[in-house]
Amino acid sequence: MTLRLIVFVGCIVGSVVMIRGALLARDKAPDRLPAEPATAVSPAASPLAALSLERFSVTRERPLFSPNRRPPPLPPAPVVTRPSPPAPPKVTLLGTVMDADEARALVSVGTPDKMLRVRVGDEIEGWKVTQIEQRWLVLSLDNRTTTTFTLFSGQDASVGKLQPLSAPARRSRGD
Repeated sequence: MTLRLIVFVGCIVGSVVMIRGALLARDKAPDRLPAEPATAVSPAASPLAALSLERFSVTRERPLFSPNRRPPPLPPAPVVTRPSPPAPPKVTLLGTVMDADEARALVSVGTPDKMLRVRVGDEIEGWKVTQIEQRWLVLSLDNRTTTTFTLFSGQDASVGKLQPLSAPARRSRGD
């Protein structure tokens, strides 16, 4: 029984010493923050609600649970890459017919067995026929990319060069 009494008295003495030390430390510590003006705060609200957010800027600048006490770095900006345009169809220009009203072209698509007659505005495998001249045919994709196929050159899509539509290749009729 005396052991319980000794433990009880020890706890009380320890509590008194701790409270006295806390009170002395509070009295000796200088006030670092200016006093806030009194505002009407309901008793149910948090005691922190009466304080302005500017007083807590250090918690944003030096996060408590971050190992180096610095905010996480901003994520890198996303890299936007434009996909390359699809390859033009394998077209061989076999001939053109020029009338007073319109122009037509006879083309072989892919294999020599598959021949098409096309006019300006028709589509060949998603590419639009935009120009037919005596010796060449121009295909464009989404009004951004063009490719030209020339009569009697043996040129097909595998050797044709893609060009931006803003500067299509122009040739004189004497070619």
